[in-house]
Amino acid sequence: MQTSANLSGIVEKLGIRTTGFWIKQLSTLPPHQIGVIKMSGKLLAPKPLEQLCQEVAFLANKVTEYQSDTNGGTATGFYLPMVVGGGIQYDELLGMSPGKVNGIRVTPQILIDEMAPIALHNQQVVVSNLKDSGVDAVAISPSIFKVKYHGDEICTTEDSDFPIGAVVPTDYVGDIDDVAVQSIIQAIMNHRVPVITHIGYVKGKNQYQPVNINATTVAKELVSALQAMKLIMLGNTPIHDSGGNMLPGIYSEQEALHLINTGIIGKGAALNVKEAYDVLHGLRQGSCVQLTSLKGYTSEITSTGLLEELLGNGSGTKIDKPYAITDFPFGIIPPSQLTHMINAAFGPQGKTLVDEYFSMIAEKKPTIYMVNENWGGAITYPVDGAEYICKLFTHEDYQGLGIARNLISKVLMQKGAVAWRTSNKNGKAKNIYDRIAAHYNGEIVTDGQYSIYMLGVPSEKHNAVVGYISDLPATLKEVI
Repeated sequence: MQTSANLSGIVEKLGIRTTGFWIKQLSTLPPHQIGVIKMSGKLLAPKPLEQLCQEVAFLANKVTEYQSDTNGGTATGFYLPMVVGGGIQYDELLGMSPGKVNGIRVTPQILIDEMAPIALHNQQVVVSNLKDSGVDAVAISPSIFKVKYHGDEICTTEDSDFPIGAVVPTDYVGDIDDVAVQSIIQAIMNHRVPVITHIGYVKGKNQYQPVNINATTVAKELVSALQAMKLIMLGNTPIHDSGGNMLPGIYSEQEALHLINTGIIGKGAALNVKEAYDVLHGLRQGSCVQLTSLKGYTSEITSTGLLEELLGNGSGTKIDKPYAITDFPFGIIPPSQLTHMINAAFGPQGKTLVDEYFSMIAEKKPTIYMVNENWGGAITYPVDGAEYICKLFTHEDYQGLGIARNLISKVLMQKGAVAWRTSNKNGKAKNIYDRIAAHYNGEIVTDGQYSIYMLGVPSEKHNAVVGYISDLPATLKEVI
């Protein structure tokens, strides 16, 4: 089990971005529930593999120099299972396949006979390189997978190599019915990195037949079986919009579908996003899938990209499990509970709610939005032309998860137009809100002390909304 003391010392030394939520999770989660790395086959090239193994070594057992003697020199101890994707050696074999159907590569006998030994060799190469980097690693037997043949696939996508409607035998492609993770958990508890291949075996009459399983599918099944909280798709291209700009995060499935249906996310990326939500549906709140690449490093310290992926939002695209948001009528949630949550959220800024706040807004018949009961929330009421978000708060332990964005999106979806304000002195909040406003093509008006944000507000109502919000009294006061 990791400790906050260990992590805080490392984070301070390395200067990486973190979120309070992930610091807490990695300090308390059982080691096997932290996450799974799916490494792209392109990372098997010598230079990327060397860096990757250095990253994993840093996570596992090369951090004692950053910790105090009071921690007994204990390493961070993150032994994340690694799923090895298809290597560059496959490029010469792909001509043996008649093509892809719905993203699945048809794998005839001639191809699987060549592919299986290469995949098992690649698994051993990763183990060997990890050991050379000072990490104890172990190749996990493919027998952990209970596998069946995928069978026929009816072609439904235009980017397939077969006509729409064609019934295509996928041959030696496998689906996973079950994963026995005991050997993986045992390896982690023994401070060893488990390395897993994407080859499975189906029992035949006289022997076991190798089958090709998509490496992403393997990783997804492992995450679900281990109930891990992160799937890091390392070496996968992050999601970009139609203008070529990387999307740092996708915060709800509705947003993802909108981006896909409007063509902002292309077909290949759309498949990755849909697969991410497939695995997230079965995981706990706060879980995420991250599509990222190896991070370069320019200092004397080896890149901490993987650690940053674990402790923060990472440097690629983070896809979150949607949060449960419930809207309540005013009075159902006791004002004392709301006051406690708001004060906990703004306390680190030295702010507290004014005493008369709820009596000030009671007659406006507010709506109370709550995230997972106590992660955060919003208080809103209607004004002429918009729903005004008069309070938006996230508990310190859950900041950095996109909760504010999800709350604003929820209110916008229900009410059609929203507005809120933040102090111009609160640079952190302004940065977040500026990005949200840009995403929704919203309007930002700076009026002295506050920045006022409007999404979906009719242009003829802008002045009225800004005027109303500008005249509102301060609702937070300095902590005495």
